[in-house]
Amino acid sequence: MPLVATYKEFLFTHAEYETLKVIRFPPESNGKQINFTLILNGVDYKHSLYLCPHKATGNNMSELGYGDIDMPRRFQDKGISYVYHYVGAITALQSNIAFFAVDNVISPVLSHALTNIGMQCWFMSGSYFGNPALVAPLAKENFIRKGWALTEDSS
Repeated sequence: MPLVATYKEFLFTHAEYETLKVIRFPPESNGKQINFTLILNGVDYKHSLYLCPHKATGNNMSELGYGDIDMPRRFQDKGISYVYHYVGAITALQSNIAFFAVDNVISPVLSHALTNIGMQCWFMSGSYFGNPALVAPLAKENFIRKGWALTEDSS
């Protein structure tokens, strides 16, 4: 099942960190990669999510996810991972993808964040997956708790 997400901009605000824009670009021509740009007060960071068969169940269901993330220091310790995982889970939902997944997690901070948004570690240490319908509201709850507000969700 190819990704069907369209171009979309999400704008978040925070009293201390000001603005964060997350831009979701249309899928690559192969329909299996979608690129994002996160812009925090004029500084950008690019990251991609990939579509593949779901590894934890071994069935034909698909997952959307990535194999680790290394955000610049300026983006860390601000709750931005909750924002990004919210946007990723929303993207999975809009494409009717069964699972949202993150592999090769080595950071205890990221492991904790993934657990907070309802993702489960599976047999391979450092790999997490979750139902995007559960991940999205939990990620939103956590980014709000960290002081972020979704102020614009425009196509």
